[in-house]
Amino acid sequence: AASTAIGKGTVNASVHVSGTKSVGSKLTANVSGLPGTGTNTVAYKWQRSKDGSTGWTDSTYSDGKSNTIQMKEADVGYYYRCVVSVSGNAYYNINGATSAAYGPMGKGSHGAPSVSVSGTKAYGYTLTANVSGQPGGTTGTSYQWQRASSATGTWSNIANATSKTYKLGTGDMNQYLRVLVGTTSTYYTVSQGVSAAYGAIGKASATATATVSGTKT
Repeated sequence: AASTAIGKGTVNASVHVSGTKSVGSKLTANVSGLPGTGTNTVAYKWQRSKDGSTGWTDSTYSDGKSNTIQMKEADVGYYYRCVVSVSGNAYYNINGATSAAYGPMGKGSHGAPSVSVSGTKAYGYTLTANVSGQPGGTTGTSYQWQRASSATGTWSNIANATSKTYKLGTGDMNQYLRVLVGTTSTYYTVSQGVSAAYGAIGKASATATATVSGTKT
């Protein structure tokens, strides 16, 4: 009797995505169902969609070889999935798989910006809050000036002092000031910035002048 050639078996791969759903985090495609016999060459195609069901497009920063991908600022609000194909096994035909939609991606976390205060520490002068290190996508900055009787004292908000600058008044004499800075960003939740204590606030300097009057006779 004629012999019959033995063909490849067939198996189905499966894949699911894990990882924190936020900017700066890394997603991982976890593949299972691959045979233990033979060599499996796995290709990963990462895709994203705004609603998680339609309009899937290939990620522009996926190389097709990595089972991980890092979320960027432009991914906020998007869903991700991974399409897996497997080749190279001498013993099995392996059907690829597509993961379920994973998302949406949220904002990342960002540390507090650096905040300092500048200006003359005397009555009547204006102090300025200097802010640096805010993240991309910053859409707003808020300010709250505070005062305390010492650099390590109990801080209290100064009423209506919510601008980048603050003019020192009589209530600030012999006090220390600092400023709290809030940041809103499209892509990040940002920790509050706090300046160092600035003071103590003293008297303004004034120069007295004198004039002489009278008849020069």
